[in-house]
Amino acid sequence: MNRFIVEHQFLLRFALLQVFAGISVGVAKLTTSLFAVSLQSSPAELGIIAAAQSAGILVMSLPMGVLVDQFGPHRLFITGSLLAACVYAVIGWATGPLLLALCTFLISFCMPFRFVSMNAVFMHQLTRVGLGKAGWFRATHMIGMFLLGPFIAIACLEAFDVKATYLLVSMAFLLTALMAPSVMRVYRPLTQHTEEKFSLREWGNQFLLMKENHELRTISLIEFSSQAVMQFYSFFIVVIAISAYGFSAAAAAGLVTLQGAVFVALLFGWGLLVSRVGIAMSYRLAFVLIAISLLLLGTGGGTWTLWLAAGTLGIGMGVLQVVNIGRFAVIGSVLGRGRIAGVNAFVGPAGGLFGGIAGGALGHLFGLQVLFLLFLPIFMFFIWDQFRKPLVAEAELQPSEETQMEAGG
Repeated sequence: MNRFIVEHQFLLRFALLQVFAGISVGVAKLTTSLFAVSLQSSPAELGIIAAAQSAGILVMSLPMGVLVDQFGPHRLFITGSLLAACVYAVIGWATGPLLLALCTFLISFCMPFRFVSMNAVFMHQLTRVGLGKAGWFRATHMIGMFLLGPFIAIACLEAFDVKATYLLVSMAFLLTALMAPSVMRVYRPLTQHTEEKFSLREWGNQFLLMKENHELRTISLIEFSSQAVMQFYSFFIVVIAISAYGFSAAAAAGLVTLQGAVFVALLFGWGLLVSRVGIAMSYRLAFVLIAISLLLLGTGGGTWTLWLAAGTLGIGMGVLQVVNIGRFAVIGSVLGRGRIAGVNAFVGPAGGLFGGIAGGALGHLFGLQVLFLLFLPIFMFFIWDQFRKPLVAEAELQPSEETQMEAGG
């Protein structure tokens, strides 16, 4: 046991940080959803709050991709954690939906400091452990965010109140700031990117990467679309289950937890099967399962369809994340991990912002549930495109001598 701990001490520390970071975000997200409902938010106001969770992330992710190589991920992670903790300490005193949205908007500017740093460290280590572990780092974060976070949020809200729950979230962010240095100091940027300073030109160059690299452009579009669905589901399914199906808050949170639990299981397990199933077949399977779940969620056949769709969506998203994470890491090993971590952190929240805006802008016209069908044509296109021209890996992720020495040191 001691030998295992010594040999895998980085992975264990990283996993622990990821779990705590995930719990803090998971508790905050569900608390915000339920707080918004308690403030009697309209569908439009719910959409504003959901979109506010992604707005600052959209602005800050690409700059962080450059800054993480310049200042190091641990400094940025600590800064973002401290700033977010300050806002979470006061958000519980919001007196209306728009004030809640403003606080959420401010917090969204802090998040890229944390997860771009985590993404860069993750990509750095993935070149050492190989593609089979592609989902493991993300899975540990999701355990906290989707599996433990919702249950802890419900327990805190039942035992305390919204203000106290947000104060606990603030303390959790402070705890992750203390944990970060021992985990993130292993990061070493590619030499050619250490002297780059952030500028408007560098910001534009990251967009240029997507334009010039076909695979990066394709997987970025996939990431955008999948995160739009995830954001819409994780925020609005609680509202839909409570208002349309009479779920209790705990039961509605269970839909988020089920989807998250299945998602995490696939993140841990599918990496072991990718080499046998193949990249192209994994993408096809993921797109088909996501399309089925969207159809179930959008047609509203009954409460059982919500539970079935939650599990199906978790499987599809888990398979998709494993292969997409691996492809981002491969490209990052060539073009710069910080820069690709920034691109990855940009396109996902951009999709999340789209999901929130779609719910807020169209929910009052058509109803929230039917909007799941809005995403269906996108994934039908992905299915068609994968059969027409499969996305096949051009290079596999192999451990390098450099990363092995860095990890060992």
